[in-house]
Amino acid sequence: MAYAFSKEGAEAYRSLGRTLTAVNAEITHSGSTLKSTISQFDFSDMQSDVNSLVESLVNAARAGTDAVEEVSTRLNTLATKIEGICSSL
Repeated sequence: MAYAFSKEGAEAYRSLGRTLTAVNAEITHSGSTLKSTISQFDFSDMQSDVNSLVESLVNAARAGTDAVEEVSTRLNTLATKIEGICSSL
């Protein structure tokens, strides 16, 4: 459907931005849950290796969420510009 420069298109961009933000929140929450769950176990001599691996996973997810949040912000900016164009027509 070709409606990139319409009110519907602007709302589609905003909707995608909201979805990306929600996914980011879920990823962040999952990282916290993983760290909390792992901390409940005793891996004895492997504890530092397990903690390091979990921290690496959480950091990688966080780096990805930063990029996704940037895309979300750009989608919202684009939606605002499209709404401005549509309202001036």
